[in-house]
Amino acid sequence: MSLVAPGMRLNNRFVLIEQIGTGGMSQVWRATDELLGRPVAVKMLATEIEADPGLRETTWREARAAARLTHPAVTRVYDYGEAALPGGGRAAYLVMELVEGESLAHRLAVAGPLSWPEAARIGAHVAAALAAAHELGVVHHDIKPGNVMLTADGAKVLDFGTAALVGAIDQDALVGTPSYTAPERLEWAPAQPASDLYSLGVLLYESLTGAPPATLGSWAEAVAHRAGGDAPVVMLPALPPEAEQLLRACLSPDPADRPLARRVAAVLVGQAGMPDPAANIPAEPPTVAAPLPRAVGTAARPVSPTRVNRRRPATLGTPRGGRRLLLAGIAVAAVVLGLVVLAVALPRDAPPPTGGPGPADGSGSLGPTGPPSATAPSSADPRAVVAEIDQAIGDASGAGTLDQDAAQKLRDRLRDLVKELEKPNENAEGQTEKLREKAEDLQEEVEELQEDGEVPEALAAELRRLLASLDEPPPGP
Repeated sequence: MSLVAPGMRLNNRFVLIEQIGTGGMSQVWRATDELLGRPVAVKMLATEIEADPGLRETTWREARAAARLTHPAVTRVYDYGEAALPGGGRAAYLVMELVEGESLAHRLAVAGPLSWPEAARIGAHVAAALAAAHELGVVHHDIKPGNVMLTADGAKVLDFGTAALVGAIDQDALVGTPSYTAPERLEWAPAQPASDLYSLGVLLYESLTGAPPATLGSWAEAVAHRAGGDAPVVMLPALPPEAEQLLRACLSPDPADRPLARRVAAVLVGQAGMPDPAANIPAEPPTVAAPLPRAVGTAARPVSPTRVNRRRPATLGTPRGGRRLLLAGIAVAAVVLGLVVLAVALPRDAPPPTGGPGPADGSGSLGPTGPPSATAPSSADPRAVVAEIDQAIGDASGAGTLDQDAAQKLRDRLRDLVKELEKPNENAEGQTEKLREKAEDLQEEVEELQEDGEVPEALAAELRRLLASLDEPPPGP
């Protein structure tokens, strides 16, 4: 990871600007998405992940699952890729939404414990995010104040990019942070939503008191502390009876006694007087399926022994390095391309489009892996067209129906189109012709890759539809 430095380009698209967080398994960088002209966060995973084919495959698959999450309280996962390092070798990376705010960990360190209404509001957002994730079969594995960002729009949960799938087993390593880890996970139990609820209980307790029920500096301490299976001693401040009962249930050593995330959200919003952020989440979490391989997790303050080798107990007491996600003041990810209206003549013999992706309405519905949308974006907003084309390519790549080489070829053509759109409009007629050429180049690339069997029919049809939408005249005033 020492070869990663500011200015490094990942797959000729993402440019690293500055490191904003670190941990034993990854580095987090502020970066620029040059294709869409927006700031993003890039998590560079440790090179040992790239060297382990099984772990790399699991990381990719579970990052893809996390990318399906579309919820206001979840930081989005945009992309996954692998980039060549200057000194040789390859490193895997995740591209995520970059948000503005301060972490709950920082707030507690600076201002001390929160009032119950404020803690309830934050907890409600976190619980709603977990409810959406659990419905999709994704378990966060590392809920704690350092992974909750406080923004102008409410709390957001960070680091879903390396979560685990329900039923996954930590075969080689424990993942998370000792003070917030559920007792059953110390016994290598499969990933389950109830483990996240225990972590949420610890987070709420710390929000109210300023410290977790037990401050554990290593996995060895955690194992020793919880070897008897006893719940931590809970000394709560005066709380409404329903709130105290809920918090004690979350901290139960028995996973079966813990409530569902949507139930926690409902209680907390009632306490805080908020609209229910989990109202549209189905009532039942997914059934635990056959055990799946694990994904690499992350950790933050106060210590971050993110991985502990199961076969080498001697390493249990050694943290893998502190991770401090110092994301305060980071710009909100937004598309900032100054694009002009594009009028391009393209073939109109494309096959009819299929159904649309799940709504991004915070309901926890499917996102990137859904089929294409049946409604093209307005031709008056070519930024939306460019973004949808890029998203369609990323969705297919994430779903495994489009390999990275083909995706890169399509994005290279899309980048050429964007460059033309960004040029000053000094000669409208000449620019229109150049734009037409670039759009046709992208169309031809789609057709060639489809003929070679590298682009699936569904994606080809979606890209034709989006490109054709650029040919329609903009709506009148």
